[in-house]
Amino acid sequence: MPSALTAPGDAEIVVVRDGLPSRASPLRVVPASFGAFSRNGHGWGPGDIRNADGQPNTLDRSARPGETVTLKGTGLGIPSRFLPTIVAGARKVRNLRRPGRDGERFGVDELIFDLPGDVPDGCYVPVQVLSASGITSNTVTLAVNRRGGGCPTDANWIATRAGQLGSTGLAAFVHFDLLLVLSRRDKADFPMDLGYASFESHERSLPDENPLYMFPPPGSCMNLAGFARTSELLSPLGTLDHASGARLLDAGPDLAVEGPGGARNLLKSGHSALRYSAVLGGTSPAPGTAPQPLFLRPGDYRIFAPGGSEVGPQSATVRVGGPLQWINRSRLAVVDRSRGALVEWKTARPDALVVILAMNAERKSGALGVCSCVERSSAGRFRIPPEMLANVPASTSQRRGLPVNLMLLAELPSQVTPTPPTSTLDGLTAFWASGSGRSVDYR
Repeated sequence: MPSALTAPGDAEIVVVRDGLPSRASPLRVVPASFGAFSRNGHGWGPGDIRNADGQPNTLDRSARPGETVTLKGTGLGIPSRFLPTIVAGARKVRNLRRPGRDGERFGVDELIFDLPGDVPDGCYVPVQVLSASGITSNTVTLAVNRRGGGCPTDANWIATRAGQLGSTGLAAFVHFDLLLVLSRRDKADFPMDLGYASFESHERSLPDENPLYMFPPPGSCMNLAGFARTSELLSPLGTLDHASGARLLDAGPDLAVEGPGGARNLLKSGHSALRYSAVLGGTSPAPGTAPQPLFLRPGDYRIFAPGGSEVGPQSATVRVGGPLQWINRSRLAVVDRSRGALVEWKTARPDALVVILAMNAERKSGALGVCSCVERSSAGRFRIPPEMLANVPASTSQRRGLPVNLMLLAELPSQVTPTPPTSTLDGLTAFWASGSGRSVDYR
């Protein structure tokens, strides 16, 4: 943007090619709106960040707390007039050097700052920039390790699994309670037990390709923006293998599930018919699904794959416990994004992690905004900062189909040990999770 010619306010942009102008499109110009660069060019994931030694910050080359790092982006405005606020791992940066411009690339800004001394360790520590005009940037991440070297992966087993080469399996039993409120008179509660499994081949490591893998350290949040289908939002497990670029493997016909609740089958599903899933019990919001008794009771459940053309027989045991309870769910029908939101829960396993998702999509464009926070389940509560909700679109009139103006809580184990390798599989990761959600009026 030509700073000397463009004043803040509403404007129009026209593209002229071969002397022919395009139709004018509306444009909002503000004094400052920083956008952080990411390594993958999509605006999320590991940022374009360099450590104190000038080397790129990567999962193998972490920064230490207190060290100086450099973040590149654009949209800072006039640095001498508009100093931004930087938040790293939910800690405000105190020592921001004078922002500057990249001398080699026009329009590229550099933010040089010292990491807070108490910034948490992690592979995906979120970094956000709050412009002086009150606009929150996208979230990028950096790797932090007090000891230096590679970042610690022990607190994010999903990311570790995503980067594992070879053939692996994933199986999950999930109890979820979803409250959908379409109007004052039209609301329904959908308690359901779900089962999912997939077997996949990772021919190359892709730890940075799926934002669902990038859990921030407990006590912090990140935001994402883009476009997504409703089916992907409501079935995130089913998108993990597809988004990571893994090749699905055939483990035979339907998988068997046995436990205190009886016996069920996970049926082949998906476009390639190589994923296995089922509503094991309860009431699903999906059209045409008949209600049935809940299936997952406390105790040990065994999942068995008979084996197919690419994967031999496999089995694993999962211990199902009590579900997460969202204590103040009924009081969060309306969320004022400018004030943030306090979420409170009760857990049956204090050593787990609670993932909090606040999301919505614009009705016309389909543009999606997601805020993702992580906290230890033993904390019992978490306050979502208002700046993390800034990019979640405000609610409008309800459109047809399932709503996407949702807030979801999911309790996941902090650690999962895969089964021992077999001749055809390097390990099967099986776990129990629970959660609660509701539709929310974002204002």
